[in-house]
Amino acid sequence: MINTIFFAIVMMQVALYPVGTFFRYESTGYVYEMGLTDAPIFEENNSIVATFQVTNYHKDKLFVGEPNVEAYNLDTGKTLDKFSCLSGFQVVLNQNQTGSGQVCWISSTKINRIKVIYYHSAFSGETFGWIVGE
Repeated sequence: MINTIFFAIVMMQVALYPVGTFFRYESTGYVYEMGLTDAPIFEENNSIVATFQVTNYHKDKLFVGEPNVEAYNLDTGKTLDKFSCLSGFQVVLNQNQTGSGQVCWISSTKINRIKVIYYHSAFSGETFGWIVGE
């Protein structure tokens, strides 16, 4: 006898906001604000350099590594490939301190419009989204 397990696939619809929009996240041990402050698209090599800014409002230190973000080409729906930025994202923020860093993506095809999605964690339903481009 073969046992089969079926997992429901849920596609979340995330509202998209313009670059410069910040989102506040509050949970046990976390109170921070995150925003996408700049995200130029470089047509010559189909890449994007996204600059994120985080402010810690919690009384304890916040250790920030590369944010859990993904980028999608809005014209094709395909996920863009991350590549190493010269200015990565590794900061420790005290209360009311702000830090920033970059995440970079590249595409094998032309990109005009991009959707950037931030996930607080795999166990949280908190997702934020920005639209970049035309």
